[in-house]
Amino acid sequence: MMSPDAIYGLPMAAVSASVAAAGTRLRHWPRLLLLAAVSLLLCWGGVALTGGSSHIAAIWLANGVLLSALLLEPRRNWTAYIAVGFAANVTGNLLAGDSWQFSVVLGACNLLEVLVAAFPLRRLLGVRPDLSRYRAMAWFLLWAAILAPAVSALTAGALLQTFTDAPILHTASLWFPADSLGMALMAPATILLAQADLGRLVPRSRLLQASGSALLLMLVCISAFAQNHYPLLFLIFPPLSLVVFTLGLPGAAFGILLVAAISIGFTLADSGPLMLIGGESLHERIFMLQVYLVVAFAGSYPLALLLAEKKRLAERLEASEARYRSLAELDELTGLANRRRFDEALNTGWRLAARSGAPLTLLMIDVDWFKPYNDRYGHAAGDERLREVAAVLRLSMLRPGDLVCRYGGEEFAAILPNTDAEGGRRVAARIRDAVAALKREHVGSPLGRLSVSIGMAVGVPRPGDTAQTLFENADQALYQAKGCGRDRIIAAAESLAA
Repeated sequence: MMSPDAIYGLPMAAVSASVAAAGTRLRHWPRLLLLAAVSLLLCWGGVALTGGSSHIAAIWLANGVLLSALLLEPRRNWTAYIAVGFAANVTGNLLAGDSWQFSVVLGACNLLEVLVAAFPLRRLLGVRPDLSRYRAMAWFLLWAAILAPAVSALTAGALLQTFTDAPILHTASLWFPADSLGMALMAPATILLAQADLGRLVPRSRLLQASGSALLLMLVCISAFAQNHYPLLFLIFPPLSLVVFTLGLPGAAFGILLVAAISIGFTLADSGPLMLIGGESLHERIFMLQVYLVVAFAGSYPLALLLAEKKRLAERLEASEARYRSLAELDELTGLANRRRFDEALNTGWRLAARSGAPLTLLMIDVDWFKPYNDRYGHAAGDERLREVAAVLRLSMLRPGDLVCRYGGEEFAAILPNTDAEGGRRVAARIRDAVAALKREHVGSPLGRLSVSIGMAVGVPRPGDTAQTLFENADQALYQAKGCGRDRIIAAAESLAA
């Protein structure tokens, strides 16, 4: 029979082994240390700035940090993060002067709150949630800012009654708004910061504007809360909106946290406009401050989400326009550039050649005896042969600047910038040989197989010459190739070189 110590030791040993195994798998102790340091600081600060003797803080941010860490990590890593978060929570309360029993109870209630939110949010939002979407943010606020704080508030009220003799609902009414506000403010800010690309978030061209708007918000907020004579709470909303417009959702998260830090600090120091409306009770002033921060949150986050949705719509519209522009310049059957793209590219290439003095080569390519092929094998087989020839042409273009197009029917064209006659003939020979290597049967051809004829023209633009002249010369050379028996390459007799 096992001894009681051995029996009780089994769960502790299992937990210790699980934590050790998780730590071995994680191998990212710097993030755990960062979580421990930030959680410890926020826990200690929250208790140190406690409103009154009820040990209920004006705003509790530590739970939001732990929740964000869990939502950003795979489930297999949660054990280590939960252990670190709980230890930091208890330690912070101990450093603030609470007894170890009281610290453990508070830590357990805070951990319960985080877990109540983390499990359903992981199922609903997945790993690394995108809170810039309305649906994701709505689920987050429901679980993290409403349901989870409500559960922990009632639990804390029941457990703390043994320490403070305070009614359960009284404690819960103080606990819930502080934790709800802390979750709503801290978790999105931490998630967004962890996932943000700072270079993309604040481009260099807008760095001065972003810094200026943040500085303006800080100065206005300090000015509003550094005096007790005028109700200037509304002053922060214009600069807060400016921060949101400048930085989007991360700007809303940063701006609200900045306002919360300044307003809480001044209010607990008996300064600021809330002294005019809160009476003598610190709890009344804290409650009004919490309402004020909720209003600031409700005014900035929907605007940030609207801007994020507008940006996504603009990006999708731009992508769709680019796709349709691409489709408008592509041949549907072969996937090559179409006649419209050919005309634009030939004129552009001609202008560039005129500017640089480099030769421009044009190949006109025709599939030999294609109508008899269609009559013999059917249009479906003819379409397949055109796709195969298009693939050969695409593979024959070795340079990024070369362009191959379907000019129409069974006729193709290749534009070769900065290519002289010798280079053009090599490309044409590569095309002709590759089509021959397909060995596609064609009983309507004297060769008994599929082949192509190619006309080539090379030009160095000079006054009076146009791209149309180059095209006509290449087209005439193609007809000569077809007239000479096909399956051959003919260069234009007339040179456009100066």
